Amino acid sequence: MALRVAIDIGGGFADLLAVDEETGQMSWSKTRTTPDDLSRCVQEVLKLSGIVVGLILAGVNDKMGELYPTDVRGVGYSVGLTVQRISNSLAPLVIGFLLARNASFSLTVSFISAFLVGAVIFTLFLKETEGQVLH
Repeated sequence: MALRVAIDIGGGFADLLAVDEETGQMSWSKTRTTPDDLSRCVQEVLKLSGIVVGLILAGVNDKMGELYPTDVRGVGYSVGLTVQRISNSLAPLVIGFLLARNASFSLTVSFISAFLVGAVIFTLFLKETEGQVLH
């Protein structure tokens, strides 16, 4: 993916135009100029255009696209999504319960830290598959 990007910083607005040289696809974005710090409007116009995210995702997709067979990717995605949904449901309830009971800040931080340590320990027991044929 070869991108040609032009940014114009004017008195009132900063404009971005990007062209994918391979496909010819064009994208643009516009934001207000920040005269006190021009780097902020450049960052904002890049963020609005999605170019940075697109480049990162393109790199990830190029490297990871077919690393695992479809059934392994499906199971991994399903397990990850299930764990995420359970965590997103339980964590706010537990932390809310701790805060509602006027638990100390250190107890709340300890709970969050224990969850993170548990996640790291769990990953230590995952089977290494580098260089192996996955079925």
